[in-house]
Amino acid sequence: MDPGASPPTATVRDCVDLKDWETTREGTPVPLPSGQPMRYRTTAQVEQWDDGRWRVITYTQHGEQTC
Repeated sequence: MDPGASPPTATVRDCVDLKDWETTREGTPVPLPSGQPMRYRTTAQVEQWDDGRWRVITYTQHGEQTC
């Protein structure tokens, strides 16, 4: 986090877990791609704007990095 930046910025790292996700198309379940990892890392760059809210500027999925 860099609260001194203008605007303040932060890097958020997370783990996406798709184990309980269900994708549908017109109400019909669609299976995930066969090579899709069920858990992978993500990174988001966020900024705090003048109204005080944080906004995601970039969001990167790291499918090759499991968690």
